[in-house]
Amino acid sequence: MFQKINNQQSFPQLEEQILAFWEKTDAFQKSIDLRLGNENFVFFDGPPFATGLPHYGHIIGATLKDIFPRYKTMQGFYVERKFGWDCHGLPVENLIEKELGLADKQAIEDYGVDTFNEKCRDSVLRYEHEWEYFVNRMGRWVDFKNNYKTMNPEYMESTWWVFKSLWNKNRVYQAQKPMHICPRCETPLSNFEVNQPGAYQEINDISATVKFKVHNKENTFILAWTTTPWTLPGNTLLAVNPEVTYASLSNGSQTIIIAEDLLENYEKALEGYEKINTFSGQDMIDENWTYKPLFQTYKETENAFRVVAADFVTTESGTGIVHIAPAFGEDDLNLGKIEKVEFLQHIGMNGYFKKHIFEECKNLIDTFEDIPVKAKDHNRDFDKNMIQVLQKQDQLFERKDMLHSYPHCWRCDTPLLNYATDSWFVKVEDMREKLLKNNDEINWTPKHIQKGRFGKWLEGARDWAISRNRFWGTPLPVWINDISEKQICMGSIKELEDFSGKTVCDLHKHHVDQITFTIEGEEGTYKRISEVFDCWFESGSMPYASRHYPFSENISLKNEMYFARHGHAENNRLKVYSCSLESASKHPLTEQGRKEVTTAAQESNIQFDYIVTSPLLRTTETAKIYQEICGGEIIEDNRLIERNAGEFDGCERSAATSWSTQQHDIWTARPEGGETYEEIQKRTLDIINEYNTTHEGKNILFVSHACTIKLALQKFQTEKRLNTFPKIPNAKLLKIQNNFKFPADFIAEGLDQTRGWFYVLTVLSTSLFDTPAFKNVIVNGTILAEDGKEMSKRLKNYPSPKIIFDKHGADAMRFYLMNSPCVHGEPLSFAEKGVGEVVRKILLPIWNAVSFLTTYANADKWTPKNLDAVYKTSKDSKNQLDIWMLSELEILKNSFTKEMDNYNMQKAASLIYPFLDNMTNWYIRRSRRRFWEKNNQSDNSDKTAAYSTLFVTLYELIHILAPICPFITESIYKTLTESLEDNLPASLHHCDWIQPETSRIHTDISYEIANVQKIISLGLRLRKQENIRVRQPLLSLSIACNENVHLEKYKEIIKEELNIKEIIIIENPEDIATKNIKPNARLLGKRLGKKMQPIIIAAKQGNYSMDDNGNVMIEGESFSPEEIEIVYEGKEGLNVLADSDIIVSLNIHITPELAQEGKAREILRHIQDMRKSADYNVSDRIIVDISGDEDLMNNFGEYICSETLSTPGTIEKADQEKEAEGMVIKIFRK
Repeated sequence: MFQKINNQQSFPQLEEQILAFWEKTDAFQKSIDLRLGNENFVFFDGPPFATGLPHYGHIIGATLKDIFPRYKTMQGFYVERKFGWDCHGLPVENLIEKELGLADKQAIEDYGVDTFNEKCRDSVLRYEHEWEYFVNRMGRWVDFKNNYKTMNPEYMESTWWVFKSLWNKNRVYQAQKPMHICPRCETPLSNFEVNQPGAYQEINDISATVKFKVHNKENTFILAWTTTPWTLPGNTLLAVNPEVTYASLSNGSQTIIIAEDLLENYEKALEGYEKINTFSGQDMIDENWTYKPLFQTYKETENAFRVVAADFVTTESGTGIVHIAPAFGEDDLNLGKIEKVEFLQHIGMNGYFKKHIFEECKNLIDTFEDIPVKAKDHNRDFDKNMIQVLQKQDQLFERKDMLHSYPHCWRCDTPLLNYATDSWFVKVEDMREKLLKNNDEINWTPKHIQKGRFGKWLEGARDWAISRNRFWGTPLPVWINDISEKQICMGSIKELEDFSGKTVCDLHKHHVDQITFTIEGEEGTYKRISEVFDCWFESGSMPYASRHYPFSENISLKNEMYFARHGHAENNRLKVYSCSLESASKHPLTEQGRKEVTTAAQESNIQFDYIVTSPLLRTTETAKIYQEICGGEIIEDNRLIERNAGEFDGCERSAATSWSTQQHDIWTARPEGGETYEEIQKRTLDIINEYNTTHEGKNILFVSHACTIKLALQKFQTEKRLNTFPKIPNAKLLKIQNNFKFPADFIAEGLDQTRGWFYVLTVLSTSLFDTPAFKNVIVNGTILAEDGKEMSKRLKNYPSPKIIFDKHGADAMRFYLMNSPCVHGEPLSFAEKGVGEVVRKILLPIWNAVSFLTTYANADKWTPKNLDAVYKTSKDSKNQLDIWMLSELEILKNSFTKEMDNYNMQKAASLIYPFLDNMTNWYIRRSRRRFWEKNNQSDNSDKTAAYSTLFVTLYELIHILAPICPFITESIYKTLTESLEDNLPASLHHCDWIQPETSRIHTDISYEIANVQKIISLGLRLRKQENIRVRQPLLSLSIACNENVHLEKYKEIIKEELNIKEIIIIENPEDIATKNIKPNARLLGKRLGKKMQPIIIAAKQGNYSMDDNGNVMIEGESFSPEEIEIVYEGKEGLNVLADSDIIVSLNIHITPELAQEGKAREILRHIQDMRKSADYNVSDRIIVDISGDEDLMNNFGEYICSETLSTPGTIEKADQEKEAEGMVIKIFRK
């Protein structure tokens, strides 16, 4: 018997039950452990900050990160999933600054860097528990216990290793460059940080056109336009384009110089001015024009305050003359270097005026003393004061307000400054071609990102500024000699300990900054530089640092090495422990075992150089079979022997198993006279290490036993000690693999990471190994509110994810997101009703189908005992419905597997609904009578086939759907398998992926049924057009279609589905309809222009030709099938609809006899509704009492009773009574 299905099941409640089941059985960890020894599938999980709560953007990413590891695990891969936390950087620092009321960097230093950093450490994971609850609730399986944190010493040490590796390759350097800096945080930002979403914001700014007084020309001024008036005190040059024509204009009292092409931009300001002369920029350069500085910051020199040439000067805006401040722009700095002018930086990194620069200009100091440049809430204040100073000195020609897009700090929202400062850089520009080559090897979803957004970013990639002048981060591991300035880079904790002679436990700034050292024979002391790493450098190091690579790496394999378990032996048959030479001598391989080993050796296709074997009889026999087929020298070694089980040797294995389950720690437990897991693992690793050290480039096979093999593989594939081990089948051949596999097989993040994590991963992997960091990537788009705007807590324009989970469940949310364009890099306007639609169209149909199967199976006492029998019955069925259903199932499996293997998530998810519709609204509905039939003592084969087919369909469907909807599928799995005697896994998510069997695909039947469904759909649409219910029988349906549809086979189905008395097959479609061609004007309008109208007219008149491929020629223009629409218009008096090459016409005349039959069907429906309302079981037989139309009951009473499991009778006291269709209906359960 199947467990009774609750038809009112709350899916959120069901999910809570499944979560409890998973926790109780440790289902997640077992799903990984069971794949130990299989090929690794490596997934990189980008670390989020735990300083905020998760949101919808995290949900879609986390769902993708759950689905593909689940899928790959079911496919047999070993898939570790460690969660990670991004712990360092400005996000954390800014949070603590706010809490402590620290306004700026100086305030932190006054507070104490050590205390500040410890505050950061204490609060960095404040929302860790909320994240864990949230991630678990949404059904994501991920390892929180063994997570990685970027602030852990092991992670930080690996980050040092990455930097040292770049250092050794000459891929890092220190330089002064103009960069965007945040004056509040007092640190530079990388170019991709500046381009993060939301970094550029609209602000109101001030532009100024400034007068620079020319030397040796009376009252003559050069006009230069700037959008950054705050940089004017740093001016040292004016740049012109030698090829541009400039004009001098006078108003009688002064003369101004401006590019001739830009005079119209100053039309109002130039009123009263007349053009005097024109000349080229080259003339100004040849004449060595110089000018008076705006502010007396320098003594006059021959290099500063000159007019110089620059090809970046244009006449697109401004005055055609550019003010040059080398400290505040890349072009400015480069030009300053060329012209050898002194560097002047009058603004500090904190955005405040440097007083000492202008000691001779007291008024200027007073004006700007307490006003920062581009303050967060007062970004114009400094510029306003600058304008006032210029006005007082008669140096302002024009001032304008402007609204423009301006970069802001991605963490504190302060406007950034373009500012020349020292930083450490990773070389990127010189390896753009390598980056692009590696990008070509990545499978991107969606594809356009590869050459588009990501590829274009790589094409313009700049050297990456990786140092930050901050506190809470991984310190740059560079120590510099305070006398010689010699630099030493540390690549590990040990290296620092060796240089300093001190024990190092914590790598944070406030610890390592205290470590200094001297070197014998050198003057001076080595002290660490002050900077810490950009947190993006740390997250980009995740592939290595999350595993403490290379420090915790196992043996670096120099050979192809394999394990093979012996074949089935006599001790396996007898179920006894056999671990000594004496006992093992009684247990050779069985005939079955010899066949297993022979098959495994033949299928391996490997020529072995060495076969190292346990000395026990069953393993040496296995080794000899391998030698005969695969070659190789056999060497016996006791280190591969079976576990010494001591007192259990020769005993039944169940005794040892019982003892083992009672042990607190299986790794240290020792049977009397035996050995521990730790000892077994050590001896096995010793032999692997020995052969790997003494050989290179060889194929080596180790023949051993299940316990020995799994303990060795555990060390190679995971850092954890397992308490659950997979069963290693007899004769199983397994390759030894390191747990560090690079590049990753799969990653998934949002679109913004094309200029974030995807980018830094690619830069570092290319720099270190010249390889991509990942092979496959899914890029999700942004989730917006339903109105298309950004989700806003302030506006409350979206429901909380918790509300959605509590109301609809996580399965519905997951499917909704995975079936959306958002998993294809497109934005999604989140709508709760869409999640509700998934419940209605996906979850409920599956649940109801299971309910249907179990209800009727229980009524018939049909209980499956083993899968093989159920599968055989379904496959042997000759019923066309069963054959079709299983064919559709195979098509689904084949298509779904193909799309998942190609990482096309939306395409895979989109396959589910059409299949469900076919299963529920076609297969189950058309098979109902088969389930309703009374059991026949002589032959129930068709009913059994129906049960078996539906069981197999549901059983395989939940496997397909398991990665997307893990909760409902787990529940259904438990329901379907509880009566099976097969030794099946306890959880669906421990099962293998069911591979498609293409031999079960019948494309001919699928094609025919699909066209029959089209015919029925067209017939239903015609009924709807005429407002005629399906329960009302009609005389006939005329059909014209392709002969491959084989209508004769399906006439009865069509008649039954459409409630039609007769099907008329039309040979010539034009007997019932006229075919017209309608060009797609929207699609063709641009291409055809004025030709469009004549073509439409010609098409209406039938002046066209069509070839066999559907291409159409009209008025000399050729059109593909996609560019035209074929429309059928019914002949006079006929209503017609068409779909492709199928045309149908419905006879809608209703005779009195048909009207009465329609009424009888309505009565039947009312009785079924009353049964449901009375809560009868589907198998309950009832009495019906119908009065009010004796003629109808005479003609259709028997039909009504047979369809409602009822017999006619007189009812005094009814369970249900109803007036309908002018009749009185009573029902009573017997």
